[in-house]
Amino acid sequence: MRRQLVPQEREAIQSIASLLDEGPRSRLLDDLALASAEVLNDDGSIVRFHLDGYVRPPYRGQHPLPVEGALQDADGAHLSLLLHQDENDRLYELEIVRYEDGELKGPRWETLKLFTR
Repeated sequence: MRRQLVPQEREAIQSIASLLDEGPRSRLLDDLALASAEVLNDDGSIVRFHLDGYVRPPYRGQHPLPVEGALQDADGAHLSLLLHQDENDRLYELEIVRYEDGELKGPRWETLKLFTR
């Protein structure tokens, strides 16, 4: 089921965009303005984006943007945040990886730190 992006998702994507060069930054922000979200799994660790008016090509892979996030889960576990694009460099997925055992509890977005790879 599609939904609007929550403020934390929107703010994280805007922060990632601020660390990109002008062309990729503009494309990402343009896509963000068109995006709705779909949670793909039970714990909410993968969110797929749908862009109004964009017909996504058949899936042939995705690639992460060169900015990664580190944050903490509600129980203090370490998390990574990755933002992926499709083969046309369009906004595709937000993935949160939990390194400790168990499912994602609830990211503490206020702990998010971004770095370039």
